[in-house]
Amino acid sequence: MSYTMDVRNDADRLTQLDLLRATLMALGVVIHSAFVFITDRSWLIASHQVHQVFDYIVLSIHAFRMPAFFLLSGFLYALVLRRSKTRGFMASRFRRLLVPLFTLGVLLNLVQFSLFDFIGPTQGEMIINGYRCASFTDVYHGCWVIHLWFLVVLGYYFVIGW
Repeated sequence: MSYTMDVRNDADRLTQLDLLRATLMALGVVIHSAFVFITDRSWLIASHQVHQVFDYIVLSIHAFRMPAFFLLSGFLYALVLRRSKTRGFMASRFRRLLVPLFTLGVLLNLVQFSLFDFIGPTQGEMIINGYRCASFTDVYHGCWVIHLWFLVVLGYYFVIGW
């Protein structure tokens, strides 16, 4: 079995940005894990063993992680647009944003709502955008998006940038 690699753009690739993106994703694991142990217990799943150190971890990571992702996304958006044809690039962006948003928005979130219904409302409420999300059908409040909110924001930026 032989593998070939497309090396035409490797010389132009900014590998430091790959490291930045990987670091930001790893910090996403840290922040979501730390949410379980914050002192106000506002996360959907909360531990009884809380500590104020986790509050500081969440606040410090939350202050820069998603803004850095959006800044990086905008930079890469401009870089790729400059290198490619506009029509193909636009089709690629729509596909890369809309397909994950709608497929995961339906499949992943249906599972999450089912698990939440199984656990029951005694374990807490799912609050999205200030609204109680009781079921998948609460689409007008953004309940179908849940953790995929960043894809919606990237879509807004994409349309504005277009």
